Amino acid sequence: MTGTGRSARTGADRPSVDHQAVVDLTQRLVRIPSVNRPADGLNEQAAAEAVVQVMNGFGWEPVVEMVRPGRPNVIVTVEGGLAGPTLMFEGH
Repeated sequence: MTGTGRSARTGADRPSVDHQAVVDLTQRLVRIPSVNRPADGLNEQAAAEAVVQVMNGFGWEPVVEMVRPGRPNVIVTVEGGLAGPTLMFEGH
């Protein structure tokens, strides 16, 4: 992905991926405590907020659905502009 959140096409119509940005985001998410232990004040809220921030940076409009306090789902639809199958990612 590029900084716009859209894949830049290169060469044989393959998307360009910023590999370092992928590594940086992964490291950022791994560092966020996201264990669901309400008794210890731990939940998934901070990780969801980080994902929302990244999506907003791409110009996307994520929706946050609170399943339970501290247990949000982050949902976004990104139109690819081309006909074809739909792809869904689910991180857990």
